[in-house]
Amino acid sequence: LGTAAFTVVPEEGSGANAASLPLSSCTPAVGSSRRLASAGHCDDDLSNIEPSRTSGVSTDCLGKASGENCLASCADGYTILGDPVVYTCTQGGTYDGSGVPTCAAQPCTAAFPAGVGVAHECEGTTTGGTCAAFCQPGYTGASASFECTSSGDFSGTSPTCTANTCALPALAAQYDASLCDGRTTGQVCLVTCAEGYTGAAVEYQCDASGGFAGTPPVCTAKACDSSGLPDDSDLSTVGCDSLTTGQTCSVRCADGYTGASESWTCTALGSVEGKKPQCTARVCPGLGSVASLDHTCTDVPFLRSCSAGCAAGYRLAAGQVESQLWCEWDAEAQSVQLAGSAPQCDPTPCDYGLPLGPAFDVSACAEVAFGQTCSVRCADGYEGNGYETAEGNTFECGAARTARGV
Repeated sequence: LGTAAFTVVPEEGSGANAASLPLSSCTPAVGSSRRLASAGHCDDDLSNIEPSRTSGVSTDCLGKASGENCLASCADGYTILGDPVVYTCTQGGTYDGSGVPTCAAQPCTAAFPAGVGVAHECEGTTTGGTCAAFCQPGYTGASASFECTSSGDFSGTSPTCTANTCALPALAAQYDASLCDGRTTGQVCLVTCAEGYTGAAVEYQCDASGGFAGTPPVCTAKACDSSGLPDDSDLSTVGCDSLTTGQTCSVRCADGYTGASESWTCTALGSVEGKKPQCTARVCPGLGSVASLDHTCTDVPFLRSCSAGCAAGYRLAAGQVESQLWCEWDAEAQSVQLAGSAPQCDPTPCDYGLPLGPAFDVSACAEVAFGQTCSVRCADGYEGNGYETAEGNTFECGAARTARGV
């Protein structure tokens, strides 16, 4: 192979001059594949000294010649615990020295995973170590891996995290949360009082759970204008004149009428709305069948009148007049009743039809009146014509004030 020369740079402070040394031809020893081909030269393999403790170690030992020294310290990203170690290249192509430096990996302090909604577990991760970056609760996206490099920075691409949309808060009718529609994690919105209510708006925030956090505003219902209520005489709107938004009342049939009530509501627009009940006048109980009366007081509707007088064969009793009765509401009985009284009618006395003359005794018929009967017989000293019996003949007083024999 001939000879060649190379320069050995002495260790700092050795004072030795550079020398040219011949490179002789050598055959590598069996099993020393990582050594230089030229005998008496060393590579940077320190495994023969302490194989289990070479992590993080950095040396300038590559290519040293026999007898030359090199320094083992810690690589970038590591902190040496103690002092660097000096090794000497031996004639056999290995290094001779006392142990390996203890190198502690340093934690990375820069270029942490970052971004909206990004979280990580990289605090304390040291050189060569990896950690995960992921999306915070309330955000959606794929996780990513970061590596702590020897420069003290993390290497990796932060996840793309999309904020989740919060579901609208379920609030009572007096609140309006429409401004919160579509809000995503971390965003805020105003919950106001719904139409028909008054009060200051409050702020809600879309949180990581997918819901909103906040306290509802204090909302006071507005009073409704009652001028829109029906004023029909057959309807009652009692209790409907002071409604506030959302409240209801019953419009019912007034006293004296019957029908199903209807619900009316105070709307957010400030008006009272509903459907009118269908009401029918109640009917008063009639006077019934009274022989002495002639009347129209049967099935008389509420607030209508009827008349009552004497039937044929009867006459008004002293001080009585024909009367007019009204179907009115009886608050105590809670029903309709005929107000007024029917007149008192007495049977009309019969003035005609009785036999005349001294031969007849009509004394039993002196007071006979309509519908009544009496007996007529022969007067004392007379007989015949059927009147001779003690009972005599029977007469009935008819409607025309005329007595007829029966």
